[in-house]
Amino acid sequence: MAARLVIQRGPTPNQEYQLQGQQMNIGRSADNEIVINDAEVSRRHARILHRQDMSGSQFLLEDLGSTNGTFVNGLRCNTLTPLAEGDII
Repeated sequence: MAARLVIQRGPTPNQEYQLQGQQMNIGRSADNEIVINDAEVSRRHARILHRQDMSGSQFLLEDLGSTNGTFVNGLRCNTLTPLAEGDII
């Protein structure tokens, strides 16, 4: 199954995004791959990076200096943070 991001709350609950390519930017601005029109989300909020090598595939989350911060499972994301299935961002 392909990796995906599912919006759980906000203006578009249950909206799904397939995570494709080496990076996907998240934010309010229309030039992001994942646009979330919510006042708590910065114009350029975060990005998800996809790394693939001989040991496998990994998704990483990076905050882009957002005003309200980016959290994974309730913990603030201050550095590149590995993502696992079922994580809540």
